[in-house]
Amino acid sequence: MPSNANWPRQRRLPELKHYVRIISVCLAILLYLSIAACSDSNHKPVYRNQILAFGTIVELTLFDTSDTDGEKLSNEIRLMMEDFHEHWHAWQNSPLTLLSQTLSQSGQSEINADDAELISKSLALSNASKGLFHPALGELISAWGFHSDELPLSPPSEQTINDILNTLPTLDQITITNNVISNDSGQAIHFDLGGFAKGVIIDRTIEYLRKAGIN
Repeated sequence: MPSNANWPRQRRLPELKHYVRIISVCLAILLYLSIAACSDSNHKPVYRNQILAFGTIVELTLFDTSDTDGEKLSNEIRLMMEDFHEHWHAWQNSPLTLLSQTLSQSGQSEINADDAELISKSLALSNASKGLFHPALGELISAWGFHSDELPLSPPSEQTINDILNTLPTLDQITITNNVISNDSGQAIHFDLGGFAKGVIIDRTIEYLRKAGIN
């Protein structure tokens, strides 16, 4: 008969072995499920493509999507991005450059509801960033050579930069009311929505894919 000192330890030993067996079985089940899940995902088709837009390469990866469906979606996205790129191009002939010219000359122009919403959002973002982002920095961006396919021989002078910044319309001088945009600064204006426009089209692409059943 075991001594009283060893009895609790001997009694706990079978219980511990029982719990170890239960834990081992649970771990084995989890390992099996993990392997099965990985195996299942490896058999699902993955569509990949690259789209050239906004001067950069957009990587498109669609999981659980066949090549046929992927090509169709990719073509629609490419056309959507091209239309957006042409509409909001900051220095080539586009509705945006025409708007900048009109506002520089007459100070006012009527725009459609979609353009009014996007420009309003860019102004709100500029206000939230305290001017760190400004949708009308096109002239300064051009002075640095970013509106050309050829690199400039030298950066703009400090005087050029200051002259541009001193004539830059303030946020309260650019207003939109009932789809009519006004430039009350009396100065030339040059819109360049830059990365903000890229973010907008990416959001619209995600929305389009979700409507198409791609999550």
